[in-house]
Formats: sequence, structure tokens, C-alpha cells
Amino acid sequence: MPIKPEEITNILEKEIGGYTAKMQMETVGTVLQVGDGIALVYGMDKVMARLSTPWASRLTAKVRLLPTSIVP
Repeated sequence: MPIKPEEITNILEKEIGGYTAKMQMETVGTVLQVGDGIALVYGMDKVMARLSTPWASRLTAKVRLLPTSIVP
């Protein structure tokens, strides 16, 4: 049984018509170094100093901004 192009078009239009975009912005950093409860994280440009930031596994952290000359 051959598939008609109109059938494919109708199915695609139905699927695309019901699509709702769900976007979420996140700031993601890279952990460069960890020791004594302190982590050096690179790439979190949108984070402000003294802000409590949520992390995976329900941890929170206080942010300290370092000059770029300190980051390896």
C-alpha cells in the first residue's frame, strides 16, 4: 500500500501545529579544582558575588568573583 504525500503532509502539520516550545536558560560552569569544601568554577559569567547558587544534589554555594588572572 503506497503512502500518499498528502497523508504525510497532514500528519506533519498536525504534529507541528500542536508543538509548544519549552525553553529554559541555565548558566553552566566547569569545575576546575576542588579542595577543602571550595571549588574553583569557570564559565558562570551571569552569577553575581555573594549570591547563593543552587547546585546538583541540593547543594548551595556562595559565589566569590575572582580576577581572570587567577583562573588557570
